[in-house]
Amino acid sequence: MSETVAPRDIPARVFRGTLWFLSFRLFSRVVGFLALAVKARVLTPEDFGLIGTIALVNGLVGIIGAHGVFDQLVRMEKLSREDLDRGWTLNLIFSAAITLITFLAAWPAAILMNEPLLVDALRVTAIRSVLGAFGSPVGVWWSRELRFDRVVQFGMATRVIDAVLTTIGAMVWRSYWGIIWGGLASLIISTMLSHILRPYRPRLRLEGSASLLAFSGWSLLHGVTNYFAMSSDELVVRRGSDRETFGLYHVSRDLARVFVTEAVYPVAGPLLAGLARVRHVGGDWFVNATAKAIGAALLIASAVGFGLAATSSEAIGLTLGARWSDATPFLTVIAFGNAALVVAELHRSVMVAYGRVEVSALLWLARAIGQMAACAIAFVMGGPMAVAWAFGATCALFLLIDYAVVFRAIGGKASTILHLLARPLLAGAVMFSLLVLLPSPTGLPLVSLALVKILLGAASYGFCLILAWRAAGRPQGGETVLLEQLPFRLRGAIVRLIGEPASKARSARP
Repeated sequence: MSETVAPRDIPARVFRGTLWFLSFRLFSRVVGFLALAVKARVLTPEDFGLIGTIALVNGLVGIIGAHGVFDQLVRMEKLSREDLDRGWTLNLIFSAAITLITFLAAWPAAILMNEPLLVDALRVTAIRSVLGAFGSPVGVWWSRELRFDRVVQFGMATRVIDAVLTTIGAMVWRSYWGIIWGGLASLIISTMLSHILRPYRPRLRLEGSASLLAFSGWSLLHGVTNYFAMSSDELVVRRGSDRETFGLYHVSRDLARVFVTEAVYPVAGPLLAGLARVRHVGGDWFVNATAKAIGAALLIASAVGFGLAATSSEAIGLTLGARWSDATPFLTVIAFGNAALVVAELHRSVMVAYGRVEVSALLWLARAIGQMAACAIAFVMGGPMAVAWAFGATCALFLLIDYAVVFRAIGGKASTILHLLARPLLAGAVMFSLLVLLPSPTGLPLVSLALVKILLGAASYGFCLILAWRAAGRPQGGETVLLEQLPFRLRGAIVRLIGEPASKARSARP
């Protein structure tokens, strides 16, 4: 890529890319809500319990796909056709391995999970991995070009295709098989679409792949530990509970992913592509760009996490219906943990861009061990609800530990994470308290009640955040990035109200 980007522009570029990804996620969630609303009324908790179990097994085997080859291609200073062919070939090999292992593991997994229906379902879904590997590597090209709009447009198209086909499948089969067959059909169409948008004729090439494979070793370790950390609570609940109970828990986790994860995780792609551009710039450019990006992610995660926890009953009622009300307590607690977990996921992009992916991998190893142990102990002491609390507490604790290590590793201060987290945490706590303690208007339809709470929560969060930022001296951070992206007149009005952000020279910390 020949375009030169000034280091000072990287945070803004990352955030604009994030906005593109957020627009996709918002669109995706609207489509997903409609599809989930139909599926929840056609399928049963037992169906969702089996779908969740399939996801757990596929996620475990799919760790092989976390090889990081395409990430390495994105961060290369120059990318040749030979490099792209090597990456595509390695991805195909890893994907074929996933398909074979999933097929062979179907029977042992069914015994381990005490779920006979898993055998046939897993063997059918096994072919998804190898089918997807035949697609064109459009993400590598567009990420290197910082064309996140193209990535979003492609994602929107594939999301609609998947939602439509899986919903139709659920309505036709009226069982989990409809989702499985619909998902396979949508994957085939998406693979074909990638070649239409960016034609690529695959060439098998393995010579010279040593550097990519060396990077993949740490990426695979990250994938293994990330899986057990991300799924620690669900693995424990599924192993010790019946399918219906796990179905309620899994749907709660799924909704938390819908609202929280999908609102924050879009930062990862632009963050990697952007930070890779300033890796070799001297001074504090990398540290400052990282602090701003993570600060912006914390602002979003805190708002959505606290907001979802305070409106969990409305979220369940609107998306799933009254018969899923037993999932509300799970969602209230899980929302906090998911918010912390998804921000923690971003440090892999930081360390990949910095060239220290092993730091992120080892942090996820420690997290996986800690969370698995905490969730297992919690289940013995208090069942699934205790697991939800243990999951939330350990996610918050490891978020602090992770970024203390990360900022030190890239040449910053360990205390940076505390400064970035303080204001979002305060604003989120105020919003949550307000929504929970104030009496709700009576006689309002559920949709109207949810809208009132969302508007009240957004207003209280924003007001408290601005006050806290001003009291802190308007330091450089996530608020700065958000402010810089506002329309000129709106930004001018806010600046006149609270004053200009502190300059880098005067700001003691991000």
